[in-house]
Amino acid sequence: MENSDELLLRLIDLLNEFDKRKNWIQGFCYTELYDQFQEINGLLTLNREPKFPSSKLKTKLDKM
Repeated sequence: MENSDELLLRLIDLLNEFDKRKNWIQGFCYTELYDQFQEINGLLTLNREPKFPSSKLKTKLDKM
């Protein structure tokens, strides 16, 4: 990901796809909670700092 805004947009796109298929998807699990040295696709940085306000993700999840 280039930046935290791109990560949030990708997550929202993924959630939109799940929402379209909610009749047959019972749940999901995001396994990349925080960044690793070799991967930077977590919701938190390597120092466990949020990459974006969690309220933005919660707003989308609440609408599902």
